[in-house]
Amino acid sequence: MLAVGNDRQFQLCVTCLGRPELADDPRFRRNSGRVEHREVLAKELSDLLSKGTTEKWLQALKGSGVPVGPINSIADVLSDQYAGERGLVQTMQHPLTDALPTVSNPVQFSKTSVSDMSAPPLLGQHTGEVLAEWLHYSEEQI
Repeated sequence: MLAVGNDRQFQLCVTCLGRPELADDPRFRRNSGRVEHREVLAKELSDLLSKGTTEKWLQALKGSGVPVGPINSIADVLSDQYAGERGLVQTMQHPLTDALPTVSNPVQFSKTSVSDMSAPPLLGQHTGEVLAEWLHYSEEQI
């Protein structure tokens, strides 16, 4: 996925990607045109990006003024050194496994803990509670 915030970033982005002429194309010069011709532009960029690796494009855009970062899979996040150092990866007990790795809230406060996490529920585990407490169903309705 690729997203740029304004016309200047688009120009910088396509220049770094080796297609500066896209910024001069009347269909793509302004954000409104990129929105209108989104399918054409998406195909153009997809074809271009498929010719390189994530690392290649990160390096090409690094320092360009275009905000850039990879979109990580859950496996990538769970094995990321920085995520581990920040305490973003937690292991918890779950009814189906002894140790379930999860990603915790990335927002950390100096005086307030956000570590009150619970394991993902099993299918239907909280149905009765939701129906009774949130939807005010009676026992007969449930």
